[in-house]
Amino acid sequence: MSQTDADHILSTLKQEIALCDELAALRSQQRTLIDVGDAEKLLDVLAGKQRVITRIGELEKQLKPVKADWEHVRQGFPPSRRLAIGEAFRNVQNLLEGLIAKETEDAEALVARKQDLAQELETFDRKRQLGAAYQPVGGRPESRFVDRKDA
Repeated sequence: MSQTDADHILSTLKQEIALCDELAALRSQQRTLIDVGDAEKLLDVLAGKQRVITRIGELEKQLKPVKADWEHVRQGFPPSRRLAIGEAFRNVQNLLEGLIAKETEDAEALVARKQDLAQELETFDRKRQLGAAYQPVGGRPESRFVDRKDA
């Protein structure tokens, strides 16, 4: 492996780090939209996240052979590049682990939001049913008493 190979690997890892940062920003927007319940904008953010995740996957495919044989591959790089690439690998791993943890939190928040909405709908339905139970059947009833003026 040459200096050029090391530079390419490092460049690819830097691209992946930038994409992880972009994904983190989108995840933050996602959480805000979950909290306020804006489903339409949430769908746009999710589509953006999918595009970023696809690009990260493409970079991971490029790096797979290097990662699979890192102990052997690294021996061909100068020490300074070895350290830089190793640090970049760790940085990507930490970013991805953090994103996964946040995604888990967001999934739990979505479940809680769904349960809250279901409870609100159930309460509303019960109130509607109670209101309907006190409505007269068959329209407005006629009065049973008639006021008469006998003069």
